[in-house]
Amino acid sequence: MVPCRISKICGQASVDAIRLSTGLALAGEVSALCSAPANKEAFPLAGHKFEGQTEIFAHLTNTTAFHTIMIGGPLRVSLVSAHCSLLEAVARVKQPRIERIMGELHTSLRQEFGLPNPRIGVAGLNPPAGENGVLGMGEIEHIKPALETCRRKGMNVSDPLAADSLFYAAEQGAYDAILAMYHDQGTIPLKRFGYVTYAVGLPIIRTTAGHGTAFDIAWQGIAKPELLSRAVRQAEELAMTKARLQHG
Repeated sequence: MVPCRISKICGQASVDAIRLSTGLALAGEVSALCSAPANKEAFPLAGHKFEGQTEIFAHLTNTTAFHTIMIGGPLRVSLVSAHCSLLEAVARVKQPRIERIMGELHTSLRQEFGLPNPRIGVAGLNPPAGENGVLGMGEIEHIKPALETCRRKGMNVSDPLAADSLFYAAEQGAYDAILAMYHDQGTIPLKRFGYVTYAVGLPIIRTTAGHGTAFDIAWQGIAKPELLSRAVRQAEELAMTKARLQHG
């Protein structure tokens, strides 16, 4: 094994660690998990065909509906699509998917973050939110119908809004969380804070730092541990809040 190089051995070690920790969490021997960054390219070298760590946790817990909430600074952000091409991201903006992810986000904000009536701001797909169909029909054909269904279920959600204004409003406290339509729309505003990710929908609590393995600076003594430390603290806070709400 050579440091800072992708290898089959390290890919298998990552999967083994995930498998072991998941077993402990499912058995109730630990209250929450925080996983360190793992290199996605190492998984297939070890014979595992997963997009990332979250997909492995989902597979091991038999979870089919899940996504991640990104937490940084004053923002909590969920994505309708994550690691895929922009063309695929647009194709995934469909009413059933929006309703599912919004439902998962709303439930998590109540059960793990302790917000009884969370306010969720919704980013439009097109700039600026399609201008009533002039700049695109995604908002009219898919996003608005999904939001109407969510409101009927008692969720406090906004109309599709221009993303630039929405994120500013959320930073000022107007919303408890944001649902963004695709990866860069949601992650770019978070990058200046650094962010932690929390896997929603799993039967266990699992967080991780919102960055990769950084092989370019590994073993040089200059990597900063703050974000992973925040991920550990976030896992603890989520576990404590969930336990408090469950036991009154």
